[in-house]
Amino acid sequence: MKLASQKAKDLATSRPNSCRAQLFCAHVKLQFALGHVKATGRRSILVRIRDDMNEAAKRFDGSLVLAMFHAKLCFVLGFYEAAHLECLRAFGLKQPVDPKLEDVPPGSVNGGVYDDRLSSIYQDLSRLKHRLLLVAKAHWCLMTSEKQDGFLSVGLDELHKYYDEVYEDGHWATRTISDVLTSVKKTGSWRFWISPYCIGKSFRMQHSLLEHMYSKHPAEKVLRSVLDPKLSDDTDTSMDDNSLDEISVCKDSEDHYLFQFNKTDNIFERLFCSTPSRTDAKSFAEIQEDKCKEGKEILQKLKQILKNLPTNKLSAEYDKARPEIQCLLRDFFTTSALDYRIVVLTLVKSFLLTKLMKSSSGGDATSKSIDNDDINSIFPEVAVVREQHVEWSFQHMVIQ
Repeated sequence: MKLASQKAKDLATSRPNSCRAQLFCAHVKLQFALGHVKATGRRSILVRIRDDMNEAAKRFDGSLVLAMFHAKLCFVLGFYEAAHLECLRAFGLKQPVDPKLEDVPPGSVNGGVYDDRLSSIYQDLSRLKHRLLLVAKAHWCLMTSEKQDGFLSVGLDELHKYYDEVYEDGHWATRTISDVLTSVKKTGSWRFWISPYCIGKSFRMQHSLLEHMYSKHPAEKVLRSVLDPKLSDDTDTSMDDNSLDEISVCKDSEDHYLFQFNKTDNIFERLFCSTPSRTDAKSFAEIQEDKCKEGKEILQKLKQILKNLPTNKLSAEYDKARPEIQCLLRDFFTTSALDYRIVVLTLVKSFLLTKLMKSSSGGDATSKSIDNDDINSIFPEVAVVREQHVEWSFQHMVIQ
């Protein structure tokens, strides 16, 4: 096995631009650690493999297979925050360059076509995310009540600093939080309305939106023709989102905004088990774009209904259509409403999960000895690779 390990190392050295060569070398070293090293010395070998994978992940940042291997290795070593962040990065790859048909090790990815093989990798990553959540929950349950309370309060300035430092320049999350801080400090309001025809144009009051529609978009006289004056004042445009029930927004002694989560018995599940990843969350611009599209579609439906009705609002036909018209108007006002708190809430939850993963890492998690079961449970494919299989794989890669 030492000979195979040396050959794999030589192959990786001679082919520095081959992602598969680097990954193959890591797998061979991992198998060596699994079968030929005592538990007390196994960690140091895995740490060296991880160091190599850290560099490889930067050079081959489009490889989904390498990202998965890197995340799994971090998990085995107890670097849970790093494993979590690598999972996020893997799920965020727009056009991964693999998995193709050349597996490392051979046969480790299920599926005969690319989409099936991609799905196999994502399922594997999802299982790893679930295990990370179990680790996080165990750590959460061991916290004192006071420490849990500390996790449940997040400052927007702290949140902005985190996304600004951790992620690339110009990331939408950083821009969104910056816009929120600027707008809320200026207006004192978290809520506003948008015009479906003017992306980026916002109004603090609902009637201001109507005035804008009347003056800037006169073609949309459909609103003026059907709008009940009471509707614009009394319409309940609260968004159908119960997530605002779980938080309170306040200011600290230095006038900084804080998101304070209400502590309940199922707070962990509410905060983390249903939290979309940062890559799943829609950017603020995407949310606005979706709402503008929906607003236009509602106005188009109103036009179509009115087109087939008499102009006399006292007619029987108009009276029959009135409930549908009023319903569409309410839908329009609700769709046009936006609340910064809902947009930021997803970012807060993602930040808290990463913070909890960081708290779970280190200490005993990154110093305990690693036995075969620790590796086999995360890398089941390594356990079935025999030395002759490694030798065959080496020959196969050299030929290619």
